[in-house]
Amino acid sequence: MRLFDFFKKRSSDAELIFESSESERISSTQALRLSAVYACVNLLSQTISTLPFNIYERTENGSQKAIKHPLNKLLSIAPNDDMNAQIFLATLVSTVLLKGNAFVRPIRARNGAIIRLDLLDSDAISIDINAKKYYYTSDQGVVAFSYKELVNVLFTPSANGIKGLTPIAQCQKTLGLSTAIDDSGTAFFKNRAMPSGVLSFDAKMSDAQFDEIRKSMSAGFKGKNAGRLMILEAGGKFSQLSINNADAQFIEVKNFQIADIARIFRVPPHLIGELSRATFSNIEHQKIDFIDSTIRPLCESIESAFAHRLLSESEQEKFYFKFNLAGLLRGDMKSRFEAYNLGRNMGVYSANDIRRLEDLNEIDGGDIYLQPLNMTEQGAKDERNNNEINKI
Repeated sequence: MRLFDFFKKRSSDAELIFESSESERISSTQALRLSAVYACVNLLSQTISTLPFNIYERTENGSQKAIKHPLNKLLSIAPNDDMNAQIFLATLVSTVLLKGNAFVRPIRARNGAIIRLDLLDSDAISIDINAKKYYYTSDQGVVAFSYKELVNVLFTPSANGIKGLTPIAQCQKTLGLSTAIDDSGTAFFKNRAMPSGVLSFDAKMSDAQFDEIRKSMSAGFKGKNAGRLMILEAGGKFSQLSINNADAQFIEVKNFQIADIARIFRVPPHLIGELSRATFSNIEHQKIDFIDSTIRPLCESIESAFAHRLLSESEQEKFYFKFNLAGLLRGDMKSRFEAYNLGRNMGVYSANDIRRLEDLNEIDGGDIYLQPLNMTEQGAKDERNNNEINKI
């Protein structure tokens, strides 16, 4: 396999790469310097932070947004004075991916109502499983919180269900290899390990002639003069050299590492710019799989954590948190209106329901739901036909 041939041909480099991944721990800050890690974290955090996130109320007529609930304004506008709702969610998701846990502290009024949501520094929190306590270290000292006092959002739980596992900590070898490859590539091109060409002469030159030719070539064909016509004399010959990426396989190794990091974060490679294996026929299916397998679990982790710690036991029976993923599943206009038409004819949507989904104003008489004439409850008599028969 060509990829492994790369390491066979450069055994000393391979040993250096794997030694780096074993001996040096890659922190979340260092991991973010890898373009693939940055792209994955940015993609997931920005995608989720732009989704509508609301608190809903269960009623006799179905669920509806709990507009009057104190948490509604915090989630839709600003959870605290420092962050708006979008920045708050983006920071929360980024923290979960890079640190394993994100901790939110609800600030309550005297009557128990939540008036602010503060995002705490995960690095400043230690967990005591036996005491069921969180210890938060700040400039004011150490503060102990019970499990009930903080919202603990984690994506991949550890065996104890409290401490989250982060891809950065669990996949050190992969990130170490990617870091070493980047460092090796940077050093190679920075040091210009391979010259652009070779100039040779049949006769041996003196030191003075050698220096004169070198200065002449540098002044006449470097920088803005690159590409000018070269005239050689005294039997001089110029042979151009170039880096053969197909032979060195540097690009192939880079693409492999991008796909490997994308796998860690469960992100389709084409969404972070790795298009070598993407086709128009499978990209749409990969997007749906990305929403179901990656975005939805992250959203449900946040929903469950918020409901568990921000709602009282009585409120949990009546209220719940929900991300609206419908916007991510929207297809092109033709596909959307074909689906609307099907739902309209089945009596699922009214005209105003469809207009609201398209951010259009409602119309008079638009709340009527249609019912196909040839459909009725199984086993029920057709009263319309009976009435017509009775008239006869």
